[in-house]
Amino acid sequence: MTETHVQPGVALELHYKNHIEACYCLAGTGTVTELETGEVHAIGPGVLYGPNNHDRHLVRVNGDSPLHLICVFSPALQGDEVHGPDGSYPAS
Repeated sequence: MTETHVQPGVALELHYKNHIEACYCLAGTGTVTELETGEVHAIGPGVLYGPNNHDRHLVRVNGDSPLHLICVFSPALQGDEVHGPDGSYPAS
């Protein structure tokens, strides 16, 4: 489980090839775009998003407040992982 703060003006292109994730929004607003389909989903407090099948996705922040997320990964992260150039974490 991670606590993540995505800052305003940031767009994160992510592709968790080795993990499944689910993220719950505590504060802030933004969007998640499914990069294969172009479908856009709103994120706000109380919204949970979980890409299917390791989908490539783009997370954007709306407005001037950070997006505050609690994220759960399977397999679990160790805590010292760093996103690779393709937006993924390495296999556990």
